[in-house]
Amino acid sequence: MPPSFGQEQLDTKSKPAAREEEQVLHGRIASLRTAGAAYQVALDNGQTWRHEDQTLGVYLKEGDAVTIRKGTLGGYRLTRDAGNEKNWIRVTRIR
Repeated sequence: MPPSFGQEQLDTKSKPAAREEEQVLHGRIASLRTAGAAYQVALDNGQTWRHEDQTLGVYLKEGDAVTIRKGTLGGYRLTRDAGNEKNWIRVTRIR
């Protein structure tokens, strides 16, 4: 997993072009936290992502294998590997 995946959301000063291998990130959920109306999803690689969809957030569990893909408009989509790829959650990297 490239540690720079989603880095442009943390650093607004520089926006390097994404390489092909940085378009997809596979990992496991290490921990979940609720922060008000949002969920914070910590992955096993140390990255933390936030999403604000409480409806889909309740389906995520620690240990789930997930995939994060870069969307066409610069956002990111998280899907559970065991779920349907159409059921994605928009996420933002926060750490």
